[in-house]
Amino acid sequence: MTEIKVSLSRPEALDSRGAALLAQFCSRFQSNITIIKDEYAVDGKSVLGIITVPWHEGEEYLFKIEGKDEETAAQEIKSFFMENF
Repeated sequence: MTEIKVSLSRPEALDSRGAALLAQFCSRFQSNITIIKDEYAVDGKSVLGIITVPWHEGEEYLFKIEGKDEETAAQEIKSFFMENF
């Protein structure tokens, strides 16, 4: 299992369109991806799950990635998140 932490700099970017973009990006990987914030633990490939997370500027979010391509997924997701959100 690989874990990464990301900070949110643009919370408005994670509206329904942003959530769909993130879920679509995460779906490219075979690994299971879980996004964790406080009591929320959601599937990173689920738009509905991503929308339910309270996204706030400057806060850290944990991505747990487990599977065959977890290292690659972790690197690419971190870069993607930092560029878009």
